[in-house]
Amino acid sequence: MTSANARTVKAARISTTFYYVPLWLGMERGMFADRNITIELEQIGDGAVATNRLRSGDLDVSLAPPDGVIADAAAGGPLRVIAGNTSGLSHNLIALPQFKQVSDLRGAHIGCISMTEGSTFHFQEIAKQHGLDVSDYRLDPVGGAPTRHKLLLEGKIDAGLQSIPFTYMEEEAGLVDLAKASDYVPDYQFNSINANSKWAEENTDLAVDFLAAMIEATRLMHADKAAAAATAAREMNIELRFAERAWDDFMDLKIMPADLGVNEPGLEKVAELMAKAGVIKGELPKPSQYVDLRYRDMALKR
Repeated sequence: MTSANARTVKAARISTTFYYVPLWLGMERGMFADRNITIELEQIGDGAVATNRLRSGDLDVSLAPPDGVIADAAAGGPLRVIAGNTSGLSHNLIALPQFKQVSDLRGAHIGCISMTEGSTFHFQEIAKQHGLDVSDYRLDPVGGAPTRHKLLLEGKIDAGLQSIPFTYMEEEAGLVDLAKASDYVPDYQFNSINANSKWAEENTDLAVDFLAAMIEATRLMHADKAAAAATAAREMNIELRFAERAWDDFMDLKIMPADLGVNEPGLEKVAELMAKAGVIKGELPKPSQYVDLRYRDMALKR
C-alpha cells in the first residue's frame, strides 16, 4: 500500500491503445505503489499539448510519440527521451470496403491524430509510394486510434492508419486492410517515455524508481500473456480474444523491449519524416541531443 508520504508522478498518455499495457499493469499490480509512487494519469489526445505541458512543468512524464521531444531539442529545449516503450510500428492502413488499393484513396477523407506527428507521416509515406500527393486526399485530425476506429465503423472517414488490436475488429466488420505501415517505414520509434530534463535532474531518485517500475511491468507483460491480455481487454474495453491476439503479435514483432531500450535508427527516421513535413527546419538533431538513458540505466541496476 502507498504511504501517506507517497511521491507523485504526473503522467500523460495520448490514447487508449495496447502500448500502455505496462503502465496499466504497473498501476494495477502495485509496482509503483511498492516504490511509494502515486501515478496521476491523464489522457491527452494531442501530442503537441503533452509536449507543451512537459515543457511548462505541468506534467512530469509522458508516454507518447517522441516527435515533440525531437522538435523541442531542435529548438534547444529541455525535453528528453528517457526510455523507450514501442520501438516499431504495429499499424495497418484500414479503409472502407469500396477502396481496394492505396491508389483508390484519391479524393478520400483520411482520419489522423494530428497534422504534425506520428501516423500522419506514415500515411503520407505510404500514399506517396502509391502515387498520391498530399493534395490528392483530405487529412482530418480526428484523434487517436480508438476515435478513428469508431469513425471508420460509422463510415464517417474513408481510411486511417489503425493499430493492433483495432485492425482485427475492423477486418471482422468487413473493412479492408490496404497496407502494413512497417513495410514502408521499417525503422520507427513510435512511443517513448519523455520528460523535462530539469524535472529528471531535480527528482533523480523518483525518475529512476518510476522507470524501475515500468521495467518490472514490461517484463511482466512479456512473461504473462494472461495478465497482459486481461488488463488490455479491461482498459481498452475490448473482447479478451482481441487482446490475446494483440499480445501474440506484439511479441512476434518484438517492438516493446523489456529493458525500455530505444531504436536510434527509428528515432532518426522520426526526425527525417518530421523534416519532410516541414515540422523541423534546418539541420536534423541527432539522438544524442534528445535521448538521455542515464535514468533508465540506473533503473536497470536498481
